[in-house]
Amino acid sequence: MFSIGDKVIDRTGKIFVVESVVSKDFGNGPSPYLVLRPYFDAGQSPAFRSFVPVDRSEQLLHGVMSKEDCLALIGCMDSLPVTLETSPRARKELVSQVVSKGDRKEILRAIRSFEEYKASREREKKPFSDTDKRLLSSLETVIQDEMSVVLNIPREKLPSFIAQVRAQSAASK
Repeated sequence: MFSIGDKVIDRTGKIFVVESVVSKDFGNGPSPYLVLRPYFDAGQSPAFRSFVPVDRSEQLLHGVMSKEDCLALIGCMDSLPVTLETSPRARKELVSQVVSKGDRKEILRAIRSFEEYKASREREKKPFSDTDKRLLSSLETVIQDEMSVVLNIPREKLPSFIAQVRAQSAASK
């Protein structure tokens, strides 16, 4: 069960803050709902709120990771195995699956896989498609938004922080 003030992530990777619990009737009789406020401004109205049934909240949401888990994930990122999907449809499906599951290690593994695929395309002097750029960007946004919240680092400074931690981790091996 989530509490008021908890930061949670939905199946699309968006971060919310549990603002309150209210009773709402959306056609099936009154039920308790978590009221979620977006953590980051995504261009919607400041009054925008999302409602999640309390009895399904554990299935639809998960809490943000701990700072220790976040730093450990960044440190092990370069050792994660890479899986190169050759089909654009398979790559798109991979992104959808890992974001929906919310498994951070799998998200990072998918990012590494896209980075390796991009590097292989560059070695072959072939373009990295716009679709793949968007998929990679969406994965990076999901994980970097969460890391930004957990580490209390502005999103625009996070990529350089991650690069620094990855370099330190590689140097210590």
